[in-house]
Amino acid sequence: MGILTVLITICFLAYFARRWQIRRVRFYYQPSSEKYKDLFKNTDLASMRYKPWLFTLNNHVQGIFFCFVESLMYYFTNVKYAREIFELSDGGEIALDWIVHPSD
Repeated sequence: MGILTVLITICFLAYFARRWQIRRVRFYYQPSSEKYKDLFKNTDLASMRYKPWLFTLNNHVQGIFFCFVESLMYYFTNVKYAREIFELSDGGEIALDWIVHPSD
């Protein structure tokens, strides 16, 4: 029941954040430019509004959604990873995650 409450809360907050973002996004252009005048005369681009997908509003919503999807993937898939760490010549490190085949 707790996960369902969290999901409903996330969707509720994302919906209202989306409505807020749709209103505040504006298209700015230079009215004296002939190219823009021709573009806006032949299209309805100036009257269009940007409507983002529900879960791609900002980094906070994306982070919450990513954690939720990753936890679902962890419980419902058999994918296992093996990490290999390499030391670089400049003193840094890089890690590669390899998918482990189920038969290995």
